Amino acid sequence: MGFAPTDRQRLIQGTPNNEAERTIRHAVVGRKNYYGAATHGGADTAATLFSIIESCKKNDIDPRSFLLMSLQCAARNENLITPLAYARKLRQ
Repeated sequence: MGFAPTDRQRLIQGTPNNEAERTIRHAVVGRKNYYGAATHGGADTAATLFSIIESCKKNDIDPRSFLLMSLQCAARNENLITPLAYARKLRQ
């Protein structure tokens, strides 16, 4: 294959994703309390919201203010921005 021994060892061990697992842990634990999403659409919506909220937290943004801004942009038919772009806009 041509991999150096250290590269081969890393591939065998896999990529660590502890941070990603920690960020979604509350959602997984919460499923037991609110009995899941009930439908595939509900699961997709929940996954999208959890992803947005965690992205906001990662960029030191209040998730509620970001979601409010997103809803206001959607109501005005404006382009939506990502949490990262919103964080940059707030820092200006």
